[in-house]
Amino acid sequence: MAAIEAAINDDVDVLSLSIGFASFRYFADPLAVGSFHAVKNGISVVAVTGNEGPGPLTASNLAPWLLTVGASSIDMELVNYLTLGNKMIIKDSSLTNKALPTKKLYPLAFGVDAAANNDTNLREMFCVPGSLDPAKVKGKILVCIQGQAYLRDSEAQASDGGAVGLILMNNKDTGEDVMPVEFPLPFTLLPFSKGQALFSNINSTLSPVAYLTRGMDMVGRAPAPMIAMFSSRRPNIVTPEILKPDITAPGIDILAATSQATKGPYETMQGTSMACPHVASVAALLKKIHPHWSPSAIKSAIMATASTLDSRNKPMLDYTLEKATLFDFGSGHMTPNLAMDPGLVYDMDHHDYLKFLCAIGYKKDMIKSGNARVTRRLKNVGTPGTYVALLNAPAGVTVTVEPSKLTFEKKGQELKFSVIFTVDGGHRQLPRAFLFGDLV
Repeated sequence: MAAIEAAINDDVDVLSLSIGFASFRYFADPLAVGSFHAVKNGISVVAVTGNEGPGPLTASNLAPWLLTVGASSIDMELVNYLTLGNKMIIKDSSLTNKALPTKKLYPLAFGVDAAANNDTNLREMFCVPGSLDPAKVKGKILVCIQGQAYLRDSEAQASDGGAVGLILMNNKDTGEDVMPVEFPLPFTLLPFSKGQALFSNINSTLSPVAYLTRGMDMVGRAPAPMIAMFSSRRPNIVTPEILKPDITAPGIDILAATSQATKGPYETMQGTSMACPHVASVAALLKKIHPHWSPSAIKSAIMATASTLDSRNKPMLDYTLEKATLFDFGSGHMTPNLAMDPGLVYDMDHHDYLKFLCAIGYKKDMIKSGNARVTRRLKNVGTPGTYVALLNAPAGVTVTVEPSKLTFEKKGQELKFSVIFTVDGGHRQLPRAFLFGDLV
């Protein structure tokens, strides 16, 4: 709160906040209260949705005046290649630039086969400290499953045992989500599907061998973007009718400089704290281009021009390769160039947010008819023109837009329209699950 008030006094234009609080009431959330004051003073506040995903009800920073950011992947990847004895090649994820001692195939040592004292409690599958016999690891590439040991513990098991390299495989829970890291040993991290391919090779070969290349950067990964496993998700636990997150931005494999006192000169990082500054920087650029735009106009421009399609021009996927939903990505993945000229924006000020807060107290008898009307106000920030409503209504709900066409005669003009929702069959036929629709 004090930091936000100081930013208001410093007359900043944008705040990027990589913090969040779990709260069931807006007035009990210090970030919601502080950011309300900032928005009232014309400051755009961009905040993280959190890293508690992929479960539901994990999103934070739920207030509608906040621009809340989830994390997604990018089309650049840091890779190396794993060549198996049967000449099968698997493209992996790695930041390590260290090469194997010589360019030859090295024997693979799966954790189970390198157990200390014939341990059979499966700790060695995960390379838990103290579970491996160094004599069974020395001179080999160690293969472990992620799950019960930290990455650095697995690396220590490999280094202390004299292994020449390390391969970590995701388990089913961590799925296809991988993050390149820098290790002192040649190293790679496999998503679950590729780990299964390696596991099958180990089980079908009497003496499995492999070779690892150095890490390198490559552009063109597909599909991208994908929603990160860790990105906090749906629905909004305070006001479910307000979707959160609002937007997603790059938050996986973000290259960062680090202190050489504890790590290498750089590493890749992931988190909604990586995604949030991307959106905040775009908000700052929009404020520079359009100095008179309000925080709501900037937020609207970013959200209205977001994309829900990936690099294949297909619907975005999540980390399990299943189709993602609005609960995962909000309005979509940010497209900064389009946000510069959105045509129309939903503009509002703190008075509108105060009306929203008052409206939260509606009683059941005010909405049980099965009908609802929402009125919104659009502001033309582009050239004069006519806009026609295009609807994709949820199943079981009749949606009408009044008027269905808006004609703006000048820049800065504001016009209102209403969206009427009628549940087919009345309130007794209300659906029991969340449904999605679109209005463009």
